[in-house]
Amino acid sequence: MSKKIDYAIWGVCTLFLVLAIVVVSLFNGKNGQVEYKTYTVQSREEQYYSGIVSPDEKQSVSDKPLSQETLTSQPMKNGQKVTKGQTIFTFNKDMSAQISAVNAEIQQLTATNASLQSASSTSSMSSSSLSSDGLTDSTDTTPMPVSTGTDNSAQIASNNSQISSDQSKLAELNAEANRTVTAPISGTLIKDSQGNYAVYGKPVILGNVNEFELTSVKNNDDVQVFKNNGSKMYGTVTGVDKAPYTSTSSVSYYHFEVTSDQNLTFGMHVQIKGTSKGYKIPKDAVHDEDYVLVLNGDVRKKVYLDLNKSGDFYYTHSGIKAGQKLVLR
Repeated sequence: MSKKIDYAIWGVCTLFLVLAIVVVSLFNGKNGQVEYKTYTVQSREEQYYSGIVSPDEKQSVSDKPLSQETLTSQPMKNGQKVTKGQTIFTFNKDMSAQISAVNAEIQQLTATNASLQSASSTSSMSSSSLSSDGLTDSTDTTPMPVSTGTDNSAQIASNNSQISSDQSKLAELNAEANRTVTAPISGTLIKDSQGNYAVYGKPVILGNVNEFELTSVKNNDDVQVFKNNGSKMYGTVTGVDKAPYTSTSSVSYYHFEVTSDQNLTFGMHVQIKGTSKGYKIPKDAVHDEDYVLVLNGDVRKKVYLDLNKSGDFYYTHSGIKAGQKLVLR
């Protein structure tokens, strides 16, 4: 009986000993390995910008008649291509009374000049005849008739000046009576939802970029453009604004221009895929603005990177790869 008790006691002691060894091992294991808070690097982040198809220039034209005018024709229709100087709208205004009055004055002045020229010619001939007549007494002191040719010439010149002025006025009246609106630039005639017309120049894509990513968009960059239906085309950055088009309390936004040889519809919204931003790194993983700690097992390795900051994150194109763990501060 005592032997059975001894065996039981030894069994219990052995069990406690094993449990103690396990607990001590686990405790020593936890204390021997430091746990770090980490961030797992994801695949390279692609960079997309919103955009809309807009004209590179836009000039308004009006089909609204002025006072007492009537729209008489519209040779070019909405959506048609036009060239600079091409007639788009014509208007008519009754200016017959004013035009008739000016024409009458021109006719009267012209007739007056004809009479003055005829009188001057007759006077000159009479004076010449008298001076060459051999019967004239050289001692005769009777005053000879003086030619009025010079006075007529002055009046004729004055009348001609008025005729020229009237002709200019007549041209203005005719233009006012038959006003035309021509295309100020070459492009496409567009009528908006409010019924207003404008000539749109060449279609380009106007992209939007915030100040943190502005340095990522450069002239002559090749980009991919995705329409809303998913179709893809290619374009080139041809301009980046120097000044923002809008600003908030924390960020400013800039326009950049993309040209493409594809057919573009004005007002169409697109997504512009630029160059990859690289690997995204939270700011808590960056030390002294230029390196990270890559965790490999229990070992931390300092890796210096070429970093670009965008908002609360940093980006790099090399030095790390997807799946690696970065130690956070």
